[in-house]
Amino acid sequence: MVTLQNLIDQTNDFCASYSVTTVSLGNVQRGINRAIEFVQRRLGLPSDKAIQSFWFYEDTPYYNCATGFNELIGLKYNTSANSAPIDCNPNVPRRRWNVYKDIEIMQLNGVWPNENQVAFTTVNGMSQLLLHGRNQRGAQTLNTLNSVNGLTFSSDITASIDSNVYKYSNGSLSLNINTSLSASYFTFTGMWNIASLLNTNGAYRMYVDFPAGTTGYFSNVELRLQSSPGNYYSMTCTVQSDGTAWNSGSWSLLSWQLSNATVVGTPDPTKITSMYVYFNHSGTYAAVTGMRLNYLYQITPDLIDAVYYSAYKGTDLTGATQKLILDTPSDICSFGSIAPDLILPICLKAAATLSPQILAAPEFQAIWKADFLEAMLVWGRVFPRIRASGSMGATNIRR
Repeated sequence: MVTLQNLIDQTNDFCASYSVTTVSLGNVQRGINRAIEFVQRRLGLPSDKAIQSFWFYEDTPYYNCATGFNELIGLKYNTSANSAPIDCNPNVPRRRWNVYKDIEIMQLNGVWPNENQVAFTTVNGMSQLLLHGRNQRGAQTLNTLNSVNGLTFSSDITASIDSNVYKYSNGSLSLNINTSLSASYFTFTGMWNIASLLNTNGAYRMYVDFPAGTTGYFSNVELRLQSSPGNYYSMTCTVQSDGTAWNSGSWSLLSWQLSNATVVGTPDPTKITSMYVYFNHSGTYAAVTGMRLNYLYQITPDLIDAVYYSAYKGTDLTGATQKLILDTPSDICSFGSIAPDLILPICLKAAATLSPQILAAPEFQAIWKADFLEAMLVWGRVFPRIRASGSMGATNIRR
């Protein structure tokens, strides 16, 4: 086990041997942390590798990175049972996630690629992965909502088709809703088996164009999946699929997660016979004219593992708390279990940063060459840094 105290002692030894300058403990700790970062960027230590698992939806491009996410190595499909892959092993070349620049993926907005694409990005002010590809099980259209055929409406709704304003399918459902009820709905029938969706984080989506100034008229929009009267799954949404507020006067993408469903009665997930969409009125509700709906669909995500290099440098003494900055002498360095010999190059780098004048000492130059430059070459061959590659070559290292 290598602790921060071991690095402090070694760094102080180097500084004391080749410099008369006394360095404070705080400065030594900062120098050591910077030196560890320097080494981390150049070596691919197994102790620095980590995995972040997340559900990928083909209609959702951005995914927040885990704390400590440093550099992407690659993406792979998680083959555990709950990801329900079509292929026995979906990690085949044709499903490979290739690394691109974020701007190139953003330029393809609305155009399906011939391959799965991923990029690291900070365009939204946070560390995120930008994905552009298809789910193994493609989205399933439930109702295009470009016709009133097969739809039943609550008594407060007058419905028509708008062939001029729509998101998809050459038309949208236009609703005028009066104030006679406390909730407005439409429904349609069919036969759906949602048993697998319950175990794979399945979701439902629908586009809604709320007329300007009317988003506050509704407390939520509810989706019910009913197998028989009084037996259904209920899900509500109050924001868009990306977590932002509903748009006023433009299209919003509403989302319902089956994992958040409330069970009413005893629904049979293998025999869903009708779907209801309720617009539950708020206390400020007033009559609405020209609210448009379009394209209700279900989507089955894929469980993805992002393999990456972590910026965590170690843990506290208990090993329970990971630390980006080592600031307590008893902190345990993550590299210690893999390559304890890295103490020397790390401490040499820290000493040279804290007391740059020691680089002029001939004796230090000899140690620097043998225990830093040559050691880093050796460790680089043992643990080469893996660079995520794809059509655009290696990724850039996050600094």
